[in-house]
This record gives sequence, C-alpha cells and structure tokens, in this order.
Amino acid sequence: IWQVARATSAAPTYFNTIKIGEDEYGDGGFGENNPSTRIFFEVSQMNNNLDSANTLSLSIGTGITRFTRFQEGIFNKPLGWLNAAKKVSTDCETAHHRMGLITNGGRKYPYYRFNPLERGLGKIKLDEWKPRGFWRTESTQEEIERITREYLSNPDVNSELDEVAEAMVNHRRAKAATPRWAAYALG
Repeated sequence: IWQVARATSAAPTYFNTIKIGEDEYGDGGFGENNPSTRIFFEVSQMNNNLDSANTLSLSIGTGITRFTRFQEGIFNKPLGWLNAAKKVSTDCETAHHRMGLITNGGRKYPYYRFNPLERGLGKIKLDEWKPRGFWRTESTQEEIERITREYLSNPDVNSELDEVAEAMVNHRRAKAATPRWAAYALG
C-alpha cells in the first residue's frame, strides 16, 4: 500500500518516480490532476461498458485557484501566458464539470465533489511551509486545518458527507450478502 501511495504522490520536481515490479510509476497530475472522468469510463469499461457500474464517484479537491493569461507590459505578458499554461496543466475543475455533465449533476449516477471553493486552500503552494511569525498568525498547517474545519462546518457539506457514508455502507452491506463475500473481503 505504501508503494501505491508513494507512486500517486510522485509529482514531477518534488519526488522521483517509483518502480513497483517491472513498472515505473509517477504522478499523473500534470495535465490530469482530477482523474474522475478517466476512472468513471475505466470502471464502465471493466463492466461491459455499463456506466451504471459506477455506483458512487467521489472527488476530493484542494481548492480552486483563479488565473488569467492577460497581463500588461512587455515582460508581464509572456509571464502571464506561462503562468496560465502552468495553471491549465493542473486544472481540476474542467474534469469536475465534465463529471457533472456525465452524471447529470449526480442525479443519473451518484457523484460528489468535496472542494473548499472560496476558502483559500488553492492559494497554498504544494511546497509551502511557513511557521507562525511576526506577520503570520498561523503556520501553514494551522491555516490548512482552519480552512478545512470551516469548509466542513457547512451544513450542505455535512449533508453530502452523510449521503456518501450511507452509500458506502449500503454498498458494503450488499456485497457482504453475496456468496462471493469472502473473495471480496479476503482478496
């Protein structure tokens, strides 16, 4: 399990790829930071192309960042294009909107996305770590915890979390009632 977790976090420029068996793995986030649509269609394909095999799709975001490619000035204009290209390559919201269309907003196939939209989490850089200081009232970790607590205190978010938990429990109970439960549970 640690190897799989390590492979999924092998973000270029931060961690090297990892070799598991004969295959080498790295983070697929560059260009597809939110793989929800890819997973949806892969599950369908594994189940005779039945989209209904997707009994629950869950996407967990890290906050939205807004960007623009339009900048003023001779040096800022190309810099704006470069920054926009970096943001587009790690965009997660396009896949989220596609999932909304595929699942009819979660009404056709259950789909949930938890993402602290306007809370500022997306402004924290991947490698940012700042301690409390004279100008900072909280460390980076404290800021992340505060933003997460604020997001989770929203009654609508709590309601959706309850729905996801109920769906997961019902799915497990349905599997446990089948003769193949031992194979599911024990591998």
